[in-house]
Amino acid sequence: MAKYKGFEIDDEVSTVIRYMDNVKQYHEALEKQQVSWDYLSVMAKLASLDNELTHAKKDFSNLTGILLNRLGLETLNKSEHEYAFKAQVVINILNRNLFERTADIGFLAIDDDIRDFLKKTSAPMNVKELDALQEQLKTRFQEYVNKYSVYQDVVLFDKNGQILVRLDDAEPMLRSNAPLIKESLHTDNAYVETYGAMDFIASQSQSLVYSYRVTSESGEALGVICLCFKFENECKAIFKRLQTQDDRALLMLLSQHGQVIASSDESEMPRNTQLRVTASARSYLINYKKREYFTCIQSAEAYQGYSGAGWLGCVMVPVDEIFKQNKQMDALELAPEVIFSAQQGALFNQETKNISLMASQIQNTLDRSVWNGNVYQASEKNGSDAAVSKVILGEIKNTGISTKRIFEHSISEIQSTIIATTLKQSESHAALAIEIMDRNLYERANDCRWWALNGTFRTLLSQQTLQAADLKIIGDILKSINDLYTVYANLIVFNRDGKALAVSNPQYQSLVGTTLNEHWVNAVSQLQTTEQYVVSDFVNTPLYDGESSYIYAAAIRDTQDARVVGGIGIVFDSTPQFLAILQDVTPKDIDGRAQSHCFAVYVDENKKIISSSSARFKVGDLFQVDADFFGLEKGQSFSKVQAFGQYYYAIGCAKSSGYREFKGKNDRYQAAVCALVFIEIGEVKSISQYTTPAHYEPLRSATGYKGKTQLATFYVDHHWLGFYSECVSGAVPVNQLVPIHGGEHSFVAGYMMYKGDSIMVLHTPMLMGAAMPAQNAIKEIVVVKVAGKLIGLSIDQLGDIIDIDSEMIQPISEQLAQANKVVRQIVLSNQDAADEKMLKIMDVALIENFLKI
Repeated sequence: MAKYKGFEIDDEVSTVIRYMDNVKQYHEALEKQQVSWDYLSVMAKLASLDNELTHAKKDFSNLTGILLNRLGLETLNKSEHEYAFKAQVVINILNRNLFERTADIGFLAIDDDIRDFLKKTSAPMNVKELDALQEQLKTRFQEYVNKYSVYQDVVLFDKNGQILVRLDDAEPMLRSNAPLIKESLHTDNAYVETYGAMDFIASQSQSLVYSYRVTSESGEALGVICLCFKFENECKAIFKRLQTQDDRALLMLLSQHGQVIASSDESEMPRNTQLRVTASARSYLINYKKREYFTCIQSAEAYQGYSGAGWLGCVMVPVDEIFKQNKQMDALELAPEVIFSAQQGALFNQETKNISLMASQIQNTLDRSVWNGNVYQASEKNGSDAAVSKVILGEIKNTGISTKRIFEHSISEIQSTIIATTLKQSESHAALAIEIMDRNLYERANDCRWWALNGTFRTLLSQQTLQAADLKIIGDILKSINDLYTVYANLIVFNRDGKALAVSNPQYQSLVGTTLNEHWVNAVSQLQTTEQYVVSDFVNTPLYDGESSYIYAAAIRDTQDARVVGGIGIVFDSTPQFLAILQDVTPKDIDGRAQSHCFAVYVDENKKIISSSSARFKVGDLFQVDADFFGLEKGQSFSKVQAFGQYYYAIGCAKSSGYREFKGKNDRYQAAVCALVFIEIGEVKSISQYTTPAHYEPLRSATGYKGKTQLATFYVDHHWLGFYSECVSGAVPVNQLVPIHGGEHSFVAGYMMYKGDSIMVLHTPMLMGAAMPAQNAIKEIVVVKVAGKLIGLSIDQLGDIIDIDSEMIQPISEQLAQANKVVRQIVLSNQDAADEKMLKIMDVALIENFLKI
């Protein structure tokens, strides 16, 4: 623990608390209040209240430190979550993208056209023949990049490093000495990933390249194929997606040693800048260019076993700006029942809950002191110090009111900050879920179009008839693809009539020879170019064992005239793939498990469920949630607190905007999907279960007092009750209550010590006709004089000591008397009041009768 202006605070807050204006404001307010408490302590001795208030003053001082520390922690936590999450997204999104590249290079390395080119050019040929073959392969490379637009170049080397064909004409055709060529020829891994300076990419100082050897059927190395990734372009796209208009954050990709690889602002944070990496801290301060930056750095989470190159995601924000931004974003208007629900649930930790409890205890101590002081004055009518005592009691009450106001505001800010953090978390996770989905399905649209260009497929389907050997060749190719791309349940090649010719998954072998009657099959024959594709609706299909999935398809064209001779359909394994994404984005507890009652769903624009991380919601069912979540534009996100079933949730929603060309403005496919993430706030219950009755305005006579009567009031359940002040001894908290087991009436709660004597305590709700309350619910007692004895009555909350005109006291009706067995009088009101808002005067004689039963 560290010290901040005399109070203990957590070490993690100590470095940034000086920048938190909200903490400073509350510290100043509470410091001024401390002066009032010091003055009050002196004054209280004159009213014989010094012992009770000394404890309250100590509690106030303790709570001040706890409150400031918790406010600092939650303010820090909000920033940490927002920026650490962004840092995590930077590296995780890139990592998932690069995982797809590792599969791409493996498949391209076994491409028949590339293999055939290397075989042919290994033999002597004239320049004209070589140029023709190179142009033909270059055209194929262009087709590849048209579909997989994450690549800027495709380069084919022979075994000696000589460039044979490349797509980018601006780059030199030369012999390369890059180490990746030798490594690709001899590695035992499935791919080679290289980042750094490349002699064959002169236009860039650093490049990211995926490479692998191309082999003959016998396994002999023929050459090396390289895919040059649009690294800078991709990083900029990720940074742009994560930055808001007023965001001052610097987003970066770092090496594992802290060197900047890519930056959202090259002028402010150039590449190769060295930053300090502190792995043990979630956030820390970095001094850069004579300014302190709040810094969050995250390492990649492995995706399907792929951990990348050890790079780090980093976010830096000027620390003198960050908490000002947070202050502006925390203006939440939350219904009281939401706050009370959160107070009972797991969203607020125990310390946060204890702050409210401690504040209530301090307030109760002050209220009790004023209440008892007024009761004491009523019994000492001729006391010479009555006027002085009344002034002191007034000061105590005023101090209590101002203290309560400060505590309420600060506690409310802590609670609002926690809920604001949770709302931001739900919205951020929903945006991540839809981002991952769009990027994933972008790859599926690419795959079907590229595989439709497979030379073997085109040649065989261009024939008039196909032999069994031909069908086996197609099936073997499909299986080899599916082995590399495990996100598919099955791949199907069909002819122009929709007849299935071959499948990749033996479990669907029965489909071979059958005619596929789904609407997307007919749509394939209408495709005009190699850039077009079709996608099925997300509906149950026999091609996915009767479950719902997306099927992506493209046309296979004749080798001579580009007529459609068939097509390829790729069945996305949607059930486990979508579930895995949703499980990844669902908030986790400290042990990495999904938080209880938190879940995520994908839904289409008709509210039909595509996938859910909760078993309660089935694919294909309608998801009953407010229409607010479906009015978003492409790429927009939104969050709010709402009751859903038995719980209040922070619900975040994000709508698909596509990725690169996929679902872009020129893409004919525009199916709208929303991701929703639900984070539980608390159980939905009636607010009456949490609150004591509201304070009612004191009653006043319109004609002035004719005879003054003083009543000591309090609340039980929703009854406003009171005694004549002379019947009351005082109010005390319950420290220890000895329960009774048999031998007593059920309305006897037990016994307690009061001023040296053991007194009986009654369940007041039972005297008012209610059922027996829980024993541990008794926290406060009003002690009254009944037949010369002192009796304790359990209450919920003290009311006011009020002076009223005696003529306003009237007997209750016979009907009310039956329902209120210990009440015979009420106080008339100047306004209409329901039964529970009437002040009812309890009769000690009737209580005595109860005790004689």
